[in-house]
Amino acid sequence: MMPMGFMYRGRLARVLTAGLVLTVVCGVTAAADEAPRTVVDEPGLTGAAKLHRKAGDDIHFAFDAHGLAGKAHGTFGFSHYGGNVGAGGGYATGRIDCLLSGGAVAVATGVITRTDIAGWAGWRVGFTVDAGTHPQRLGYSWAAGGDPASMDVAPCLSSAPIETVEDGGFTVAPFDPGL
Repeated sequence: MMPMGFMYRGRLARVLTAGLVLTVVCGVTAAADEAPRTVVDEPGLTGAAKLHRKAGDDIHFAFDAHGLAGKAHGTFGFSHYGGNVGAGGGYATGRIDCLLSGGAVAVATGVITRTDIAGWAGWRVGFTVDAGTHPQRLGYSWAAGGDPASMDVAPCLSSAPIETVEDGGFTVAPFDPGL
């Protein structure tokens, strides 16, 4: 049988070692999370994701957007099937007309050019993506009203990112205007 003091010192050494390892791992992880992002010449928002919904709705968003403010260009698309969507769901695609980013957050708007939902074509809709959270988050301008056709928004205007990403993800190119 080992003396009690030896067992205590052995247990203490294991606890201290575990604490040191945890501190080093957490410190490295925190340092990696706080690593500066490369600032780019223009904002960007790319990627595709499925949103999480408890009811099991099938909701997807995709973006390929580049450029600053009113000089932005690119495409967006979204679809929503299941849940409380009229007639079983629908999709829309369009062209980006405004994009801003700061850090890991981007706000974009675009005009719907193609859709299978009557009345949606021609409306400007907005999107907000927070790619710096885990899980990532996404918001859209019709979150409060429910129907994109009911809320034609101004350029680069959207809602808070209230939805969470379940699968896939987005990349935001952070832009610094040098103010």
